[in-house]
Amino acid sequence: MSRIILILVFVINALSCLIVRKCVHQGKMTLRIIETSKFMVPKTVSILLAGFLDQPKHAFYRLGVGADRMVYANYSLMGWDAHNAAKQINEHLSRYANCEIDIFAIDIGDKIARDLLIGEYVYAINPIPSIKVLKRGWQPVFFSLAWLMEIATLLLGWIAVLPLIPSKGWRMPRRKMYSIALLADQLWEIRSNARRRGWINTSLILNSGNRIVDNGLVAEYYGTRAVEASLVDADTPYVSPNETYRIALKNMSPAD
Repeated sequence: MSRIILILVFVINALSCLIVRKCVHQGKMTLRIIETSKFMVPKTVSILLAGFLDQPKHAFYRLGVGADRMVYANYSLMGWDAHNAAKQINEHLSRYANCEIDIFAIDIGDKIARDLLIGEYVYAINPIPSIKVLKRGWQPVFFSLAWLMEIATLLLGWIAVLPLIPSKGWRMPRRKMYSIALLADQLWEIRSNARRRGWINTSLILNSGNRIVDNGLVAEYYGTRAVEASLVDADTPYVSPNETYRIALKNMSPAD
């Protein structure tokens, strides 16, 4: 009898979480949008999209991005869906149709940028648009991890949406925590090779020391010029802002 009860609890836990996560993906709960403003009526707006297991306020601290209004797209622990995240941002920022809008995206965040209907151009920082741009040996690893994490998320149910995975933010002594569900959805998005709209007006900044992504394949995939830059150690606490990235962003012109 106790075994039957345990099986029922396991099934209910898995199915109920799966149903809620599907609703989250299809609704307006994929991310939480936060704005900071210097002026009541802005002329320039910057949209900040973070990458793997990160939030924009921490990820972009080192880059010195500025605008009259900063828009941070914070990811949800319940899961992640690039298309619906972009849809939510499009609806929220329709009020800024007359503003000059720039989009800054790091690795997986560029998947969202591809679906945005607004913006002058995109600054894609170490983007991972497809599993095909990974270096030899990493493609099967990411493919397998995507499936394993998806299965684990399903089996764990509500445990998968708890903040269990640690990640340090920039200049932050306290660890930020993220969920298995968030990581699983982001890995699954990389596994897919569907090309989205918005491939024009993209400028790339690539880490010359990237051990996972082939920068040549990334530049070829986008068909735009790439500026190589170094990257500070993400695990170093209280690190100063990276001047290499600052200078690269400052000197870049819109991509042709």
